Amino acid sequence: MIPLSQAPSLGIKHIGIGVFDGVHRGHQEIIATVLQQSQTPQECAILTFHPHPLEIISPEKAPLRLTSPLRMEYWIHHYGVPHLIAIPFDEKLRHFSPHEFILWLKRHLPQLQSISVGFNWRFGFNGLGTTLTLVDLGSQLNFSTHIVPPLTIENEPASSTRIREAVLQKNFSLADQLLGHSFEISGTVIHGDGKGKTLGFPTANLTPHRQLLPPFGTYACLATVEGITYRSVLNYGLRPTFEKKTAQIEVHLIGFTGDIYQKEILLNQWVWLREEQKFPNLPALQSQIASDIEKTLKIPYSSYSSQTQILHSNSVSIPLPPKINS
Repeated sequence: MIPLSQAPSLGIKHIGIGVFDGVHRGHQEIIATVLQQSQTPQECAILTFHPHPLEIISPEKAPLRLTSPLRMEYWIHHYGVPHLIAIPFDEKLRHFSPHEFILWLKRHLPQLQSISVGFNWRFGFNGLGTTLTLVDLGSQLNFSTHIVPPLTIENEPASSTRIREAVLQKNFSLADQLLGHSFEISGTVIHGDGKGKTLGFPTANLTPHRQLLPPFGTYACLATVEGITYRSVLNYGLRPTFEKKTAQIEVHLIGFTGDIYQKEILLNQWVWLREEQKFPNLPALQSQIASDIEKTLKIPYSSYSSQTQILHSNSVSIPLPPKINS
């Protein structure tokens, strides 16, 4: 992300403004509209706010993010815009009137020629500025305004709210359809208690960035670390067999050996496997994990589009865990 103070040197003339959480298909329409205004993408930028405005205005209502800042930047670039500008949202910015905000923006972007926003975008103190306000200010301040209509999927607009609802219902097919790419979580690997290794299925314990997580349960997914993607089994929950009281994310990268402590992991291509459950003994848990791995290896991930390499096809055998006496 580029701070707004550096923007004047980039020669930016065409921008899209919004939160862009998830960079979903509705956002992609705005990105496409920005790019249509110029013959060279280098003149284009997306402006977003950090932190999320609701984290300042009404913290208790602030949603968990669908996308970490780094992944937002990745997707903005992926869809063709080379510059992502972060606007620090603070109390001063919050109290700008719509007119003050646009004048402030023009001072930082002196070559500004066009602004593209979603149909329901609001700006300025208490959201007093609407798209009609923006059109009026554009005519006064000599920039064109492009209002992007909603993109409707299954008779409803694509939105971050709908994606969150789909994820919480474990409807990853709908979430991915609305996103235009797979729902994903990224985080840092931390030290765990070694239970997975004892069972014969070592796991990476993950501290996710401040993002929306799916409900407790066991999932198949793809985990990418250091440019290599592994079929994986992930458990998110309280691990009732071990009577834990704190929720934890553990992911077993099938076939992986090595140390990835403090490395970043990207998780996507989610498939629901089962509810989290308490097992009567450790051998029963081992047997269930082996079954989860077997199911994961049969999932047809061939449609997954990535520059990374997916290891371990359906022919990979499941390693036998050490015997544990119950």
